[in-house]
Amino acid sequence: MSNTACVSSIIALTCALVFISGCSSQAEPAEAEALPRAVVTASPVPLAEVERVQTMGRLMAAQELTLGFKAAGVVAEVLVDSGDLVSRGQLLAELDPSELDAALIRADAVLKQTERALNRAMSLHEQRLIANQALEDSRSAHDVALADERAARFNREQSSIRSPVSGRVLARHTRSQEIVAAGQPIVSVSDEDRGWLLSTTVADRDALRIETGAAVTVQFDSWPGRLFEAAVSRIAGMANPATGTFDLEIAFKHPDERFRSGLIGRASIVTAGTDGLAIPVAALVDVERGRGRIYVVEEGRARSREVQLGSLTGEYIAVTGGLSLSERVIVAGAPYVDDDQPVRLVAAREQQQ
Repeated sequence: MSNTACVSSIIALTCALVFISGCSSQAEPAEAEALPRAVVTASPVPLAEVERVQTMGRLMAAQELTLGFKAAGVVAEVLVDSGDLVSRGQLLAELDPSELDAALIRADAVLKQTERALNRAMSLHEQRLIANQALEDSRSAHDVALADERAARFNREQSSIRSPVSGRVLARHTRSQEIVAAGQPIVSVSDEDRGWLLSTTVADRDALRIETGAAVTVQFDSWPGRLFEAAVSRIAGMANPATGTFDLEIAFKHPDERFRSGLIGRASIVTAGTDGLAIPVAALVDVERGRGRIYVVEEGRARSREVQLGSLTGEYIAVTGGLSLSERVIVAGAPYVDDDQPVRLVAAREQQQ
């Protein structure tokens, strides 16, 4: 064999080896690409769950009453203090009755006097010794005296305060021997048997998105990590003229027996009329003119999907079309997968490793 033939054979053999090596190197990535990619997925959530109204409020019994005396006077005794449990009809406080007793005695005496005068006038009228006008004047004077006696008796009966409910004393506003005006607060009590409310306010833009009966979850620092189920029970008919906010009351479904008036709670309120779904922003791999591209998992493979996007709320974005609630969306690893590529679902911690 000539040298030329040998060189040609060597070149041909070298090219063949290079070609085979190249094919082998191209096959390895193909096999690597065929391996399932580890991804983290999440289900879409109703948009109403994401666009919740967040607010803070004060815990209070469903019925809280501030009690006072009908008449002014000197407080004789306050028999309860803040935190005391009371029962319906229990005596809470009393006025010094001296002045009221005197007023009642005086009114009773005037009434008896007008009764005698009326009887005498009726007798004289029957004998035609006085005119009809004199008889009517006696009757009017008797009626006035009777009304004064009833008012004095009522004031005397109202000189003591009895609890109208069974519950707890929230506050004592005065002490014995203090002079109080009519209607001045003496004791505040709560009726805890009627349930508990969270009293709060919301901005006008939020009030229009909340309906009576809307689901609410409430958290307290006193119970870390615990969520209390509740519902909106009342929305004010008009805004507060001073603040422009709307008063809101939230009723608890299962109140804790350790609830106390005045605790501060954080409420998360589900809004009404919010259609569509929401997905984590991390699921988006491309966005253009109100449309986005995401990957969903179908039969173990990543499928590219174009969806219609809405407003951004925190770490979530609204999806108004192109996705259903039952689908799984890739939220971690999406930029590294291709359409129709096999995927393996892992937990977020495993995917980071």
